[in-house]
Amino acid sequence: MYTTHHIREFHIIDDNFTLDKEFAKKVLKEIIKLNLKISFSVPNGIRLDTLDKEILILMKNAGFYLISIGIESGSDRVLKMMGKHLLIKQIKEKISLIKKVGLDAAGFFILGYPGETEKEIKKTINFSLSLGLLRANYFLFLPLPGTIIFQQLQKGGALGDVEYNKLSFTSPVFTDNLSKTKLKTLQRQAFLKFYLRPKILIKNILKIKRPAQILFLFKRAIHWLF
Repeated sequence: MYTTHHIREFHIIDDNFTLDKEFAKKVLKEIIKLNLKISFSVPNGIRLDTLDKEILILMKNAGFYLISIGIESGSDRVLKMMGKHLLIKQIKEKISLIKKVGLDAAGFFILGYPGETEKEIKKTINFSLSLGLLRANYFLFLPLPGTIIFQQLQKGGALGDVEYNKLSFTSPVFTDNLSKTKLKTLQRQAFLKFYLRPKILIKNILKIKRPAQILFLFKRAIHWLF
């Protein structure tokens, strides 16, 4: 792909790429040995609790420039409900480590998790603004079949008539403490608050390499906001 098709950027679409650290280290060391002028990222995100200084340095040396991570919430209570293995203090430490190695970080967040309050959603938004992330994505909670939370909601009779063929991270499907309109409004506010900060806006504009990306990013913004 590098020599014949002149590909210069590669994406690892594996949420568990760093779960087996020894495997990930072997892959990264082999990439470094190739000594090619290429870039890497993990746009699907990888587990924050699997990252340490050694593996992050290898990722940096292999050509990674952006690490996407699932942060999910700015509330320890909600993180515990989600079954996350990290709390706020540890999340801050891990992101600080990513930046110290010289990598940018993008965070994924979930808004409207069952039992989450409006106050906790706003806390998550403010938390995302404080982390020094280059990018952030705010997903609306989806009751995905097969997950533990889906089974809990189904057992409790809370799901009702959910059209699973129409699940979308941009359209509220399930809410308990908030109306769907309010939840969508909070999602819009989160995106606007994050990306309309001058420093973040300029940094992301400077990352654009080709004019075609401008149209792509504009369409993506419209999709998420409206």
